[in-house]
Amino acid sequence: MYELLMPKFGLTMEEGKVERWLKKEGENIKRGEAIVEISSEKITNVVESPIDGILAKILVKEGETAKVGTPIAIIALSREEYESLSSQTESGKVATEEEINASPLAKRIAREKGIDLKLVKGSGEGGRITKEDVLKFIESMEKKTEAPTYKEIPLTSIRKTIAERLSKSFHTAVPVTETMEIDVTELLREFKKRKESSNVKISLTAVFVKLLSNLIPEFPQFNAHFDGEKLKVFENINIGVAFDTPEGLLVPVIKNVNKKTLEDIAKELSEIAEKIESKKYTLDDITGSTFTISNLGMLEIDIFTPIINPPEVAILGIGKIRKVPEINEDGIRFREKIWFSLTFDHRVIDGAPAARFLKRLAELCKEPKL
Repeated sequence: MYELLMPKFGLTMEEGKVERWLKKEGENIKRGEAIVEISSEKITNVVESPIDGILAKILVKEGETAKVGTPIAIIALSREEYESLSSQTESGKVATEEEINASPLAKRIAREKGIDLKLVKGSGEGGRITKEDVLKFIESMEKKTEAPTYKEIPLTSIRKTIAERLSKSFHTAVPVTETMEIDVTELLREFKKRKESSNVKISLTAVFVKLLSNLIPEFPQFNAHFDGEKLKVFENINIGVAFDTPEGLLVPVIKNVNKKTLEDIAKELSEIAEKIESKKYTLDDITGSTFTISNLGMLEIDIFTPIINPPEVAILGIGKIRKVPEINEDGIRFREKIWFSLTFDHRVIDGAPAARFLKRLAELCKEPKL
């Protein structure tokens, strides 16, 4: 007879729970075949049979727990042994553990630690397993399960601020995101014309900021701050533009965009980018936004869910430009499109106004006025 013991999966495991028996009593099992699922506090593992035999008796049923090293089942080594065990069980006799050439102390330690003595090589006379053999085996197993090495990296003050603000946004706002694929073919055509005719280096992000300066006045509730009780709607439009830096996300602000030309916005964006790169930006450069955009198109992202920059009530995420085939009466044509993702605080903005915001944005992209 062979007693299958409750295994020990981790250094701190003291007991395990039988989740599911994969074999029934009386079924043949092969060495290495999965027979039972055991869970501890952290993981669930499948236990394989260490020997060929028959699952003679299940001692710990599904849903029950047992201490590490406690027998959970008995495996008979032959059909005769199984039948003998069955008759012993019916007559009230208790099955005995299979004899293994090991010292009593070695057996006790193995039982307490959930070690299968068949896996331990004996160094004593006649291959007898000693206490030292079991301890060496345990030491080798512990080395295999040591935690991986790691390096602790303390958060920078910027990263801490980002973590605090995002945590605040997650725990206070009720964010909902609506997405729309918008045709930007005409917008990009106009962008190219302005880029070629202007003395200022105009970026596509600057174009989006200018577009929003035309759009937001039609939806003033999006240009606001909310403290949980009062909604503060602003007349001036200050657009925060998310910048990726080696130290973390920064959101410099282009103020009063509703009073500036596309060239003014482009120039300011270029200047703030230089300040961030040289780390010469001021607190005034990164505060006071009333609405934020996050453009991940240059990183080949199609769609994402931007997180609201509190106490603002909305943020617009911009994906990459994609050439999309369309069929019309003249055949197939390719149009350039972008997925826009509008995340808004549902406490103060409903889904319908957000949908109208994106619909109007689509109209402005088809007939851009920059």
